[in-house]
Order: sequence, then structure tokens, then C-alpha cells
Amino acid sequence: MPYAVQLYLDKKTNNRIEAIKDTLRSEEIPVDEETRPHISFAIYDTLSLEEFSRDLWSYSTSIPPIQIKFVSLGIFLNQKPVFFLGPKVNHMLLDRHQQFHEHFSDYDGELWEYYHPEEWVPHCTLALGLEYDELNEACRLLSEVDFPFSGQLESIGVLEFSPNRQLVEYDFELKNG
Repeated sequence: MPYAVQLYLDKKTNNRIEAIKDTLRSEEIPVDEETRPHISFAIYDTLSLEEFSRDLWSYSTSIPPIQIKFVSLGIFLNQKPVFFLGPKVNHMLLDRHQQFHEHFSDYDGELWEYYHPEEWVPHCTLALGLEYDELNEACRLLSEVDFPFSGQLESIGVLEFSPNRQLVEYDFELKNG
């Protein structure tokens, strides 16, 4: 099973995104129900979980939370279109992603192509696999979302999928001294 390394949002921002998903649910637009709002830093086909988890905990204690600002809606058009919230892409976010992959470079052999630093498009998935009429309706429904809105990425975890199972999660916190 694949493993996603996900960054999770503060409670207030998480609740705001869940309210956006509720708007979609109210009109029977199928939303991503299998995980809470997040931004994925990596997806691996396989993972030595015990070793990776130790490294991830160490990594999480060395960096502070990441400030993020959601500024747009977006769509990845493919066989199963993805409808998402787009954060403002800035050097801090890109640098953190690059640093993550440098730190975990031993695992890159199993990394999904779209998560390599030069390929990555940060996003917070709202819905997957929508039909085109559902995409149009989702855009109409969310045209009133008050952008931008800010929050912070406060923790990092590993999610096994599918079915989804949260395996570990660690808060970001800067070491003292």
C-alpha cells in the first residue's frame, strides 16, 4: 500500500476547510472524506515505516510550524479530476518541501513523480474523481469563498492508503537551546 506524508493544519483553518467541504456536500458533490484537510509533501509506494517514523519525529522537532495562505481554487484535469484549494506558493513553502526531500533522500526511490521538488504543486484536496458537471457546480458553489485566508501547518504524519489509516503524527516544534 502507498504512504502519504501529510502536513496538517491548525484547528481553526481545518474547521474553515471542513465548512467549505460542507458547502459541497450540501449539493451532493462528493468530497474527499478519507482524511482531514492537509497538504502532502510526499507519497511513497513502499516505506520502511519504523525507520521512517523515527526520522520523521526527529525532523518534526527541528522546524517550526509553516505559515500558509490559501488564495485560489484549482483543478488537476486527469482521468479522475482533483478539485483543490491552492496555497500561495512562496519560497518558505518551496524551501521546506525541498529540505524535507533532502532530509529523506534515502527514500526517494519509491517517491511518486508529482512529489519531487521540481514537479510538486502544493494543494489541499477538496474532492476527487468528479464528473465535469460536478466540477462546474463545485466552482459555482465556492465562488463566494472569501479568499485569501491564512493558517498554519502544525504537524506532519504518515497516512497509509487505501483504505486510509493514520500511522503516525508529530507536532512541529523548534528545539530549545
